[in-house]
Formats: sequence, structure tokens, C-alpha cells
Amino acid sequence: MNARKAVAGLGGRYYAGLFGLLVLIYLGFSLLVAPSKAALKTYHLSVGGARAITISFVVPLVLVWTAGLFGSLKMRQYAKLVKGSPEAHGLNILSLGLLLLVLTQPMASDLSSLVGQITKHSADALPTLTIINNYIQIILMAAAMASIASGASNLSALAKRRNNETLERLLWALGLIVFSILYGYFLVAHRLQGPAGYNPYFMPNWLVLLTIAVPYLFFWYLGLYASLCIFKYQLNVKGLIYKRSLVYIAGGIVAVIVSSVFVRFLATIANRLTRLSITPVLIIIYVFLGITGLGYLLIAWGARKMRRIEEV
Repeated sequence: MNARKAVAGLGGRYYAGLFGLLVLIYLGFSLLVAPSKAALKTYHLSVGGARAITISFVVPLVLVWTAGLFGSLKMRQYAKLVKGSPEAHGLNILSLGLLLLVLTQPMASDLSSLVGQITKHSADALPTLTIINNYIQIILMAAAMASIASGASNLSALAKRRNNETLERLLWALGLIVFSILYGYFLVAHRLQGPAGYNPYFMPNWLVLLTIAVPYLFFWYLGLYASLCIFKYQLNVKGLIYKRSLVYIAGGIVAVIVSSVFVRFLATIANRLTRLSITPVLIIIYVFLGITGLGYLLIAWGARKMRRIEEV
């Protein structure tokens, strides 16, 4: 089945159309809007140089998102083909979550770009729009990760229970507690060590921790938990290709979550990034692109291999 048929199936045209619209808006913000004069001055760039750097980042990112879109659509097709089987329900929900994950990436980027353009002309709106943007980003992640976790949990329920699951849960809980403490400390400490009046979230520390840090930690945990569930499920299924497909998808979800953690880290230290020269900033950008690309390409590759099982 070719790519066009893959998109056409199961409402694929609607999702592809929505994705295309979101990507066009993203490209418009990225390539048509004039670069910030402050950024040009800070990094000693010409307008042409800034455009070239933007293209070198934007085009690969869009291609990576596109790979994720086709991967999620192929998984939805596979779930349709095995309808009535024990794993069909879990695979269907999982594919929906992966599709939401892909669609929310350009959506979140469009929203952030829109906020940036509005605040260029209305600086007074920056605190309000920043707060709104932060919460919408959380909602977008919540929708995707909750669906992925639900589908993966359905698949995991089909797997045989193991004797070491109690220890496994304790280790996961301990890891979450440690990471939560470190992440919360990082948010507060970075703000206290910043310049006087520096407050990237425009909210008191306790509110940032309660309504931003905790939700992100929870949904990152859900995504990692989903990856574990998928991995556990593949240990109990037959077929080498099917097992490898699931491993790729689990690994891809982990990489996407790591890229999300990376973005939150960058958002917190944004003021320090402006003090760096262009070279380390570009390295940071390309590291993010590499992690994101790895995640979506693994998901797409795993879904493609899974879909081809039924074509043999």
C-alpha cells in the first residue's frame, strides 16, 4: 500500500490536511517573518545568515514530524486490520496517542510563534500570554501522553505477570521522586540565581512547581510508563518483526520525552542562552533536532514494519 493510500485510510486525509495546515503556519512564522533585530545584533548575523540557519533547522524538523505522521497513520491501519483481536483496542488507542503527539508539535510551535509576534508589538501582554501558552502546552502534552499510556496499558494487560513487578514499581517510584526533586530544585534555583526581577514564568515559585513542574513530571512519567508497558508486552508476543516493531516504537516514545525535557530545560535557561555565541546555540539546537528526529523516526520505522506484516 503506497503513502497516498495510507493517508487516505481511516480519516487519514483529515489528519494529513490538519497537519499540513499547521506546518504551513509554522513555516510562515519561521521563514516569512523578519528575524529579530536584537537576535541579529547579539549573534552578529545578517538577515540572510539568520534565514539560512532557520532553514537548516526548520526543514529537517518538518520532515521528522511528517515521518511521525505517516508512522502513526500506518499503526492505525494495522489496528484496523487486526480488529477483533485482543491487542486491537490497545493498538488503536496507542496509534491515536501517537497521532496526537505528532499533531501537537507544530500546533505548540505555532502558538509559541504567535505569542512571540504579538509581544513584539505589545510588550505588556507578555506575562499573560506566556502563562496561557505554558498551560496550553501542558494540555497538548496531556492529551497525547494520556492516550499513549492508556493504549500501552491495554497491551501490557495482555502480558504475563512477572515476579519482580513489585520491585519494578518501587524503582520507578524512587526514580520519579528523585527526578522530581532535582527538577523542582533546578526551576527554583535557576530563578534565584538569575538577574534581579528575572521570572520567565511570570508566576511565584510555588505556583510554577504546583501547576507546571508537577504536570510535566506526571505526563513524562506516563510516557515512560507507556514505553515500559509496550516493552513488556512485546516480551510475550510471537513474531520477530512484530516484537522489533514494538521495541522501535517504545524507544521512539522515550526519545520524544527526552526531547520534551530538553525543551523545558532550554525554556528555563533562555536568558543564559542569549549570552552565548552562535556556535554553542546552534549545537544546542541540533542536539534537540537529533533527539526529536530519533524519536519520530523510530516510531515511524516501527509502525512501518508492523504495517508490512499484514502485507506479506
